[in-house]
Amino acid sequence: AWAGALRPEKNPLRLLRAFAPLKDRAVLLLIGDGPERSAVLEEADRLGLGAKLVLLGDRTDSRDIIAQCDLLALPSDTEQMPLVVLEAMDAALPVVASDVGDIREMVAEENRAFIVPVSDDAFAGALQTLVGDAGLRSRVGLANLARQRAVYTLPPMVEAYSAVFARAAARTRQGRPA
Repeated sequence: AWAGALRPEKNPLRLLRAFAPLKDRAVLLLIGDGPERSAVLEEADRLGLGAKLVLLGDRTDSRDIIAQCDLLALPSDTEQMPLVVLEAMDAALPVVASDVGDIREMVAEENRAFIVPVSDDAFAGALQTLVGDAGLRSRVGLANLARQRAVYTLPPMVEAYSAVFARAAARTRQGRPA
């Protein structure tokens, strides 16, 4: 699955090219819409994806859809800290993504081999590896779930913010800017 806005910087065409060799073994769901929709349809036609590509459009239930998938693919050229990665981790899914923004730091150590340089070949290789190995998908997904629960739930986040605020208050008391 992929979820987001169909915009050039999200590079959905990279995902289609990476997925094309796998079309006999998988189905690709695109959740979202945007200005690249016509380019996606043209590229899908050129690649012969047919019914193996499902464009779901904008949805309010994307998190539920992602939870029913085998992996999340995020071929973006730029990101910060994408919420969809946290949603995939919460669903015990592995993530194949371009190494942009905070994605590498977000996922579990076991998933970091699938956070790859921004390139069609690297992305396709990572996607092929995970599509072809259900056991690996499961192990990586469970590691992501454990990391999500350890780092991105309310108690550890409150603790982290409290530490930041305490350091800022201490600096202020010392007469230094926070």
